[in-house]
Amino acid sequence: MIAIALLAAAQAGGLPAPVTEEEIIVTARKMQWIEVDMKAPRRNGVLTIARCRVTKPSGHAELDAIPCGVAHECIADAPASRKLLARCVEERSQGRLDAVAAAWRQAAGIVR
Repeated sequence: MIAIALLAAAQAGGLPAPVTEEEIIVTARKMQWIEVDMKAPRRNGVLTIARCRVTKPSGHAELDAIPCGVAHECIADAPASRKLLARCVEERSQGRLDAVAAAWRQAAGIVR
């Protein structure tokens, strides 16, 4: 869903899509380096998101928003621990970022 929204934003001029394989690779690497500071205390025995912010951005605000967006999705699944929450956020974020890179490749006509 986010990948579709990001691709639509890219096509509308909100997020310029890389046009060469090299640009896509560089951007994909930057996306993997995104670092997030998240505070998830327990309230009434349940983890909640008290704070989520990007501390090392990729340079694309729309992409940087993915980890905190998925953190709220993961919290809705009621993970039993912060470790499980972090794993959920990392896996879902990577999946979304991979989908964006794949959409860029497809839009540029690059076959892998």
